[in-house]
Amino acid sequence: MDDIKHILLDKNFELPEEIDLLKSHIQSNFKIDSEIIYSNNSIIIKIPSAAVASILRTRLDKIKKEIKTTKKIRIIIV
Repeated sequence: MDDIKHILLDKNFELPEEIDLLKSHIQSNFKIDSEIIYSNNSIIIKIPSAAVASILRTRLDKIKKEIKTTKKIRIIIV
């Protein structure tokens, strides 16, 4: 049985490139902070502005192509 040290050493803790691309896209275009939750089949973007969320929703297809993902992107207003 592996001990926890060996399990954690084999684990990759780097963030996927999609998260960095999404955060930089949102920051550069809207100058607003966002929280990104990444899972196996979706990406959830938490945005504090309803106006920005609305604009992002209209651009989802373009954003998916830019970050090269096939995951479902969801936007939540917090």
